[in-house]
Amino acid sequence: MSPEQVGGESVDTTTDIYSLGTLLYELLVGALPFDPEVLRGAGYDEMKRLIREEETPLPTARLRSLGAKTAEIAKRRRTDPRALERQLRGDLNWITTRAMEKERARRYASASELAADIERHLSEEPVLASPPDAIYRGRKFVRKHRAAVAGTLTAFLCLVLGVGLSTSVNFVNEMQRQLKTGLEQTRIANSFATRTVIKSLNLQRTITLREALRDPSLQRDLSDIVAESRDVAEIMVVDTKEVLAATQPGQFGAIIHPPYPDFSRFVTSSSWYEKFHVLWSPEGISYQLEQPLGKGDKILLYVRVVILNAILSDHIRPIMERDSMVAVLAVICGCV
Repeated sequence: MSPEQVGGESVDTTTDIYSLGTLLYELLVGALPFDPEVLRGAGYDEMKRLIREEETPLPTARLRSLGAKTAEIAKRRRTDPRALERQLRGDLNWITTRAMEKERARRYASASELAADIERHLSEEPVLASPPDAIYRGRKFVRKHRAAVAGTLTAFLCLVLGVGLSTSVNFVNEMQRQLKTGLEQTRIANSFATRTVIKSLNLQRTITLREALRDPSLQRDLSDIVAESRDVAEIMVVDTKEVLAATQPGQFGAIIHPPYPDFSRFVTSSSWYEKFHVLWSPEGISYQLEQPLGKGDKILLYVRVVILNAILSDHIRPIMERDSMVAVLAVICGCV
């Protein structure tokens, strides 16, 4: 049942999309997003709250939560658990959760739109449900047109050799684009991490906050977000004094040092000169995005994602080192 049906609101076409998304979810994972036994045992009011407020778990996360059942589910689909999880990552995660969005306006507008996205996935084309970034679309295009892309790239590199001074201008634009893409994806990762932490805490209300945050399944889910993110190096849950949960070993209980510079401010407010100098510099600078859990004076925790300068530089340095004019620009900026 969709959130609007649970709440006694009016229904429309998007309610059917939610039902189709639920069916697709069960076909892919072999289980419903929310365990029926858990819903029945929660009581009527809590069941309504779960359906209306709790985010639909990603199919990959739900599959992992099934434990020993995963092997049988994978066997029915003629594969093994790891291969099945790899198949569900990416497009199928996004398509399913978009169909089951809590807000009706964010779901597919029609069944044909949902079907078209599934067709795009099967055809190795960019799907509408994915984050709209150029890197994702480019990866899909390359996967579908490997030979053509290889030939085009070769021709492009030959052309670049004669570009001259305009190379520096083009590089600055590319640097800005890469950073904006990284910021967008990092915000998505931060949002997913925050929802994951909230869900874990809601499911473990009978134990202390510290015990709940040390749940191994929570750490695995946060580690998966780091693994699937382009720029995030670490995720931490902190209060004003110490680290209460972290994806890096040895961080639990560590004293909170002064916060890292804000990644959003660095991307949106710094000049191209400052960005170039930071990305070229070998110094290990870290950045962060932080999201509070709570409101006003009731904020107890923060979900912090950490971005390393070394990771950011990995996307930019190949362009720097390939072009002589960019090397000249680095000398002018005093970076080398």
